[in-house]
Amino acid sequence: MQKVSSVSQIRHNFTNLYGNVKMEQVERYNNLFRKFYEMTGQRLCYVASSSGRVELVGNHTDHNGGKVMGATVSLDVVACFLPRNDGRVFIRTQGFRDININVNDDLSQPEASSRGMIRGVLRYLKQNGYNVGGFSAYLHSVIPSGAGISSSAAFQMLVCQIQNHLYNGGSIDNLTLAKAGQFAENVYFGKPCGLMDQTVVLTGGIVLMDFATNQVQCTNAQLHNHQIVVVNTGKSHSRLNQHYATIPAEMKQVASFYGKEILSQVEEEAFWATRDALSQAVSPRAILRAEHFFEENARVQSTYNLLQGGDAGFVAELNASGQSSVSKLQNCHYEGGDTTLLDAINTLSALNPNGATRVHGGGFAGTVLCIVPQGEKQCFVAKATELFGAENVHQLKIRNVGTTIL
Repeated sequence: MQKVSSVSQIRHNFTNLYGNVKMEQVERYNNLFRKFYEMTGQRLCYVASSSGRVELVGNHTDHNGGKVMGATVSLDVVACFLPRNDGRVFIRTQGFRDININVNDDLSQPEASSRGMIRGVLRYLKQNGYNVGGFSAYLHSVIPSGAGISSSAAFQMLVCQIQNHLYNGGSIDNLTLAKAGQFAENVYFGKPCGLMDQTVVLTGGIVLMDFATNQVQCTNAQLHNHQIVVVNTGKSHSRLNQHYATIPAEMKQVASFYGKEILSQVEEEAFWATRDALSQAVSPRAILRAEHFFEENARVQSTYNLLQGGDAGFVAELNASGQSSVSKLQNCHYEGGDTTLLDAINTLSALNPNGATRVHGGGFAGTVLCIVPQGEKQCFVAKATELFGAENVHQLKIRNVGTTIL
């Protein structure tokens, strides 16, 4: 890790981060250096980048020890930063209020905000015996908030890696950093998320995670014949935590029937063989969600294997996963709620007959993931833009670099 003062000193990283080097990125970083100097009076600084992510397959399996495959994308939050010796974390982000925290203060009070996320991360690291300290940072993000691309996990892991490199010599492993972000989400935000978002963001590339064994596999495979397009339906999921919470809770009810805590500890053969008895103990929806869990785990592995030989054949697996989310996991609509997300999935699927269309991430509201053949991309994007607005249609590339200090 070295201090820099200009884009020319880090521009060689741009190809890995963004693909082609474009003037808009050069201008973005030049502006970042300038703003940091105006804020601190310091020309030399460290620079970090943390990207958003997409979930390709493995919908709602991580919290029960299942398998998930996600990928980092070329939209990121970047920061110029330097350590401070007064214990204060001061963060300025373009377009947002300043954040000012003392790492020596009581950090235990939950707070559902960016400030709360930082406090949660710092508290977790301190409780687990790691060093925390102050720093000044100027941030700029191009990850759209609320678009299901994990702007929150990117922010959390940026703060984690800054703490890791400034005060722990880079010694904190990725699993611990991911758990720090999960702790902040669960305790400070009240969102019952797993570890998928943080793990993908830290690792980079296409990542297969097995949360039963905490094993992570990654590949530099690219979707050469397809374009990733995420479409935001415009419906916020910020007030739907109770619906998310029913999914891990009902899966764990099924696991409890077999004397286990989570579904990954249950023998799949035992589940299929005892469904009649199980139906006397849990709801029909809980059984369907457990079916989704076991079938989805197999799909994650088969999809990852398919991608090792290119992107042919994986579309069918993604569509099967998406259909399971609709019919078995049941996170594309909710009782008493509107059908905006389900309607969007059906509409976009009709526009993308040769690709894959599925719920993206937690579900119930938010975004739709579309894998579109390159030859059909232009027409699809034009029609999706007409229906949902240009600000809600995001064309993404996979980036093979996780949260990093440049």
